[in-house]
Amino acid sequence: MSKDEPCKTCTRCAGSFPMSSFAKNATRPDGHQSWCRPCLKGWRVARIAAQEANQPPKADAPWSDWVKWANSDLKKASAARKAAQAV
Repeated sequence: MSKDEPCKTCTRCAGSFPMSSFAKNATRPDGHQSWCRPCLKGWRVARIAAQEANQPPKADAPWSDWVKWANSDLKKASAARKAAQAV
């Protein structure tokens, strides 16, 4: 980082970093993302993990795996309804 390089504040972690720590984004007024690269990577990793956790079983999986997957969503919805009714 050179002393002449401008800095920018990450809107996610509130850290101040040189502009080279932000990915380019032509749609932004300053030409860079609003989150720093480490924050963006952390968000992407967490998002992918969350998506993979909620994926249905593979097409060749046994029927019991499909039933477990479908029932897990039903149980979550039922628990949420019971919690809402208890309030």
